[in-house]
Amino acid sequence: LKKISEEGVSLFVCDSTNALLNEKQPSENEVRQSLIKMMPSFKQGLIATCFASNLMRLESLILAAYEAQRTPVLVGRSLIQNMRIARENGYFEELPQYLDISEARDIPSDKALYICTGSQANYRSALTLIANGEHKDIKLSSGDTIIFSSKMIPGNEDKIERMQEKLMAQGV
Repeated sequence: LKKISEEGVSLFVCDSTNALLNEKQPSENEVRQSLIKMMPSFKQGLIATCFASNLMRLESLILAAYEAQRTPVLVGRSLIQNMRIARENGYFEELPQYLDISEARDIPSDKALYICTGSQANYRSALTLIANGEHKDIKLSSGDTIIFSSKMIPGNEDKIERMQEKLMAQGV
């Protein structure tokens, strides 16, 4: 790290969650193509959750929403803030428009892709509020789908599984 900093690299960002796995992981482009292919098959309400810091996944979800003729809607403060910061720094200038939840109240749930924080079942995250029926703008119906577009961080398995069981009990 010291050597590359001397070469002009001032920031190094990496994912260490899977550092100990000795298997090939799909590229973001492969994930993007998979999302684009699968998303039109869902006909009712659709939510995707991912890490708010994974901007490339957010881009993939927004693009997949457009391909499926759904409006991408960001739900969760950290998601909205991270995308705002990215845009302020010149990223995603060509990305199609997305809305935040305050702008999307009149869009039917079958015409939106809600992209939410909470893939790790964090307390008071958007997906946790939705799963508990406490989100003021998003209510689930039987037959809705939630895409978990992230891996479980070790140590979070129990709370994520509890949230997923709660969602399945609602017919999601």
